[in-house]
Amino acid sequence: MIQLRYCLIVLLTLVTAGCGALKSPAYSPDYQVLDNLKNKQLLNVSVAPVEPTDPEAKVNKISLRAASLTTDQGTFSAYFEQSMIQDLTEMGIYQPSSNVQIKATLVENNIDISSFSKGHGKMIVDLEIHKSSVLTFSKQYIGETEFESSFAGAVAIPKAQSEYPYLVRELLKQIYSDPEFIKELSK
Repeated sequence: MIQLRYCLIVLLTLVTAGCGALKSPAYSPDYQVLDNLKNKQLLNVSVAPVEPTDPEAKVNKISLRAASLTTDQGTFSAYFEQSMIQDLTEMGIYQPSSNVQIKATLVENNIDISSFSKGHGKMIVDLEIHKSSVLTFSKQYIGETEFESSFAGAVAIPKAQSEYPYLVRELLKQIYSDPEFIKELSK
């Protein structure tokens, strides 16, 4: 009888773990990368709304098997935008009125947990820098992560949910570590 109850509880947990919407955890900066940039003389920058802003755009929807991942910012584009603003603020160079503006478009945004043992995240962004409305820099950046996963949805889904901020951090690390990006923002 106890085994039957245990089996029912496990089955119910597995079924409900894959249903509904899950929230992405809050972004946390890579302070080592930010500290490296703090030592450089960089221009103050503003950040344009990251495209696409449409919540129905493919990059603003992430499916984790039977569950969907969502964000408090409403879209993953806005999540990326707020993460970048948080980093630039930490570096002391974010200024909303600056005529040096970063514009970004999410091209790909996905967490894949279809494998039995590994999960993968991939995010691609097209990034531009405009100075006084003149395009001065344009480049595509790719961030990728790999993490332990499981065939069991009750394990894989929460793990993928917790990994999303690391994917964003990895993409931003690629941007902030790029000598061309640093040179473009240097005084």
